[in-house]
Amino acid sequence: MKQNRSIYYRYSRNAVLAGMIASLLLTSPALTGGHTASAAGRQIDRMISRIDEKTDTGLVRSHFETADGDGYCDPVADTTRPSKLKKTPDLPTRYDLREHNLTTSIKDQGATGCCWAFSAIKVIESNCIKNGLFDAGSTDFSESHLAWYSYHPATSPSDPTYNDGILSATVSSSSSFPDPFAYGSAKGTIAYDNGGSAILANFTLAKWCGAEYESTAPFTGANSEQIASMAYNMQINTDLRYDSYAHLQNVYNFDEYTLSDQYYYTDSSIIPKMKQAILDYGAMSTSLYYDKAYLHTSASGSAYYQNHYAGAQAVKQANHSVTIVGWDDNFAASDFSRTPPGNGAWLIANSYGTSSGDTGYFWLSYYDQSICDCSSFLMESSSNYDNIYQYDGFGWGTANYSNSADLKAANIFKAESTSNQKLRAVSFYTLTNNQPYQIEVYRNIKSGPTDGIRINSCTTEGTAAQNGYHTVTLNTPVTLDAGERFSVVVTYRQKASGKIYVPLEGRDSSDSSLSICYGSRLGESFLFTKLSSKSSDSTIHWLDTAALGYHNVCVKAFADDTTDPSDPLPSVTKTITLGRGETFQLPQGYTYTSNDSSLATVNASGKVKTHRKGKTTILASDADGTSGSLYRFVIKKAPSGVKIKPAKKTIKKGKHLKLKVKLSSGSASRRITFRSSRPGVARVSKTGRITARRKGSTTIRVKTYNGHTASMKLTVIR
Repeated sequence: MKQNRSIYYRYSRNAVLAGMIASLLLTSPALTGGHTASAAGRQIDRMISRIDEKTDTGLVRSHFETADGDGYCDPVADTTRPSKLKKTPDLPTRYDLREHNLTTSIKDQGATGCCWAFSAIKVIESNCIKNGLFDAGSTDFSESHLAWYSYHPATSPSDPTYNDGILSATVSSSSSFPDPFAYGSAKGTIAYDNGGSAILANFTLAKWCGAEYESTAPFTGANSEQIASMAYNMQINTDLRYDSYAHLQNVYNFDEYTLSDQYYYTDSSIIPKMKQAILDYGAMSTSLYYDKAYLHTSASGSAYYQNHYAGAQAVKQANHSVTIVGWDDNFAASDFSRTPPGNGAWLIANSYGTSSGDTGYFWLSYYDQSICDCSSFLMESSSNYDNIYQYDGFGWGTANYSNSADLKAANIFKAESTSNQKLRAVSFYTLTNNQPYQIEVYRNIKSGPTDGIRINSCTTEGTAAQNGYHTVTLNTPVTLDAGERFSVVVTYRQKASGKIYVPLEGRDSSDSSLSICYGSRLGESFLFTKLSSKSSDSTIHWLDTAALGYHNVCVKAFADDTTDPSDPLPSVTKTITLGRGETFQLPQGYTYTSNDSSLATVNASGKVKTHRKGKTTILASDADGTSGSLYRFVIKKAPSGVKIKPAKKTIKKGKHLKLKVKLSSGSASRRITFRSSRPGVARVSKTGRITARRKGSTTIRVKTYNGHTASMKLTVIR
């Protein structure tokens, strides 16, 4: 059972960002304040308070502010390796996602404060359509699911994120663990009224908590009675937590900051970035100060520009989340009720139904200074990985920082005991732009994070161009034995200037209506530091974050189930059967030579593609030219059809089933994909192994590399 501690935060994102200089050894931690220590007894903490502001519309707006009054917005964003955003030399002067069928219909948040959830869901719906994951006409994810599970953490002690997150309830005087349904007469309804932000949606989705279908968890919030009924339905359907039909991979945030805490989007370096992201990834979430008195109807449509608040004050007053679905550089300044400095506006989808604005849309001036929290969400199919390893059930609420040295963070995980694993990707957060990083993996861990075997071939480096959430594919996958302890080490490299941060889960604060809880155990998460170079002791230290009171490092790992006991090793011969036109990925880090390129070719990264029927070999060599593995390829015809057995099956919750796939006679396909229509009911691994999770029904689909499909109906009983 995870050690349980209750920590209280004001609203949804109150926190303290604690500074710790990496070259100093931390001792004598003060759990509710800063950490002080060094051999010289110097103060090394610099407290940066998270300031939250909640308005009547329900948005919680967060930013950091230093003792000197400097500040910057809640960072929420990312890039993948390679980390540079896509760029084109020319951007259109006008663009509308509606004209390209890349956004979903207008919805209505009703009597709730869920604007942030509606904005985030519309963004991920748009990205899923853009990526071809779902059709525009059928993409409809649940805002209720996102809002509910953002305010109700896992309550099962077996869950790795047990008790980590926001609880929408007061704390009972007789218990350290709050009752999630004890608040108010309409139990649990505060989850729909307490507000949030893009970063809160980021934290929830990153846990594989959503996206759920609207039909499974419908949003009904037109009045207090409907809200109470919606909360009750979520309360009794407790197994919906990890229903996910698309997984969050990355989040890009485009807020720009200045030393004087001013936020302007008229800067040419910002608006083009936002436009390019909309072109590349679909709709973008944003927040603003919204007052209908500034909404003006003109011949060009509903237009919004407020000049009551300016600069940092405008951002602090932001009270509503909406969605950017396009722009028009020539939208006339004269079409606003108050004239902005120039032309140009964002096309905004609101969440007040089609009766608001221009059938639910309005134009927002580029020059409105309250625009903030501009975030793009990048999604992938929920079949991308079989397993997630994580401890940070809430997300980051504090950070360790350094001005002068690299920082290291590590999590030790235990692989699932039911099958061997292929560790393929790692995710983490960065709090500043252009952050260099390195990812390392160690196997057979005994105690500390590096007390094992370093897998050199998988070490991955890059630079995160935007602050936020990052999922990075490892250079090569790492084989993990069932039940094996392994570690993921992320190094945050020093930049040319400015601080670097390691995001962590934890910090104490309190409020009368909400609580944020964290639980961590010794031996899970670690920070790396050493004494000052001026000290006689320059010993390197891995410090357990649970002992320091910091709680968990915000690093996750993603793996697939596999039937392969290990990666190919030098001098090993392996026979692989493929279909014509099929591709296959060999381990990276070797030089490959194909015996007959007319049958199969292999590129520098080890990707094999077959061209015609026959048999051939591909030889792998080390960097020094020493011969390594020999791969024999048998190439058959491509499948003309596929069948799956059984066609219909009933199994009990918690049981497993291995699918049998039959291809057309004489054909082959190694790259077969499996997908469950409801992974919350039953999950299917990349090898076709089904795990029944809860009562219900689902459809398991199989697909060959050349597009042939089959399906089976699966019913799970208790």
